[in-house]
Amino acid sequence: MTILLSLFLLVVLFSVHAANFHKGLRGLSCVNDYVNNISCTWESSAATPHADCWIFGEQSTWIGQILGVKEKIIRSCKLKQHINFTRGCSLVFENKKFNSYNTMPFIRVECNGTMMENIKNYKPVQHIKMHPPGVPNVSSTANETSISWRPGSLPSMLLKTLSFQTQIKQKHQTWNEGNILSTKERELSIPAGKLKGHCEVRVRVKPILDKNLNSHWSNWSPTTSWTNKVETSQNRERLLSPTQLIIFGVILGVILGLITVTVFLYRSCVSRGLLKVKPLPNPSKYFHTLHSLVFKPTPSDKLTLTENFS
Repeated sequence: MTILLSLFLLVVLFSVHAANFHKGLRGLSCVNDYVNNISCTWESSAATPHADCWIFGEQSTWIGQILGVKEKIIRSCKLKQHINFTRGCSLVFENKKFNSYNTMPFIRVECNGTMMENIKNYKPVQHIKMHPPGVPNVSSTANETSISWRPGSLPSMLLKTLSFQTQIKQKHQTWNEGNILSTKERELSIPAGKLKGHCEVRVRVKPILDKNLNSHWSNWSPTTSWTNKVETSQNRERLLSPTQLIIFGVILGVILGLITVTVFLYRSCVSRGLLKVKPLPNPSKYFHTLHSLVFKPTPSDKLTLTENFS
């Protein structure tokens, strides 16, 4: 009895878990680039992994709508398995441009000829998801780092205002740790010193629509990596420019040349004896007669001296 009760509880718990799991699946969802491409994903466990499943979408031409005549354009694509219960594919309506007046009668999933799910009255303007931007271009100077990008594909001319998000992180960080900067331009400038080391950047875009309309962020663009060399650039600017180096070299060469010539001339004159210095004469040689002179007064000198002291 206990074993049966345990098995019953396991079956109930498994059923509840399976029911909650199936409720978590989104079913059929479709977004478009607002040009002519619709990307759909189908999350469902209603079909086996090997089932032949397709998505069909119907569109009518603009002329047909004006004249009241429905000229149907039906496109289809085969669903491809992604992960678990998710499959996806894209519908492309060549030579057809979406606009705010477009309403598609249906987009549906069929597996092995049986309709599994259906979206009625699909309006492209309410489900816009643009293609991701192209690879960001990064250039750094001593004052700032500039990041620019281009659209991944030609966007609809009806999308006048776009919003971009630029996510930047260091190489060792995860993207969840990265900083997000928003702008309406296709470029961004960051002052020097804000970014350091090995950095990575990616960009995404979405259109800005009326308040009653929602749009989706595009997927992230490819990543660009670079090493911030602001400090190195600053150090290089402190060094002499090539012109200054040439001038400095010429001046230094002239000075060294003058010193070399001066030393050469000096040594040449010394070797020839042209710079031989004569010694100063000894004064004692010129005044040696003074030592032999003795003052001897005459009789007249004596008389004169006597008269003077009388």
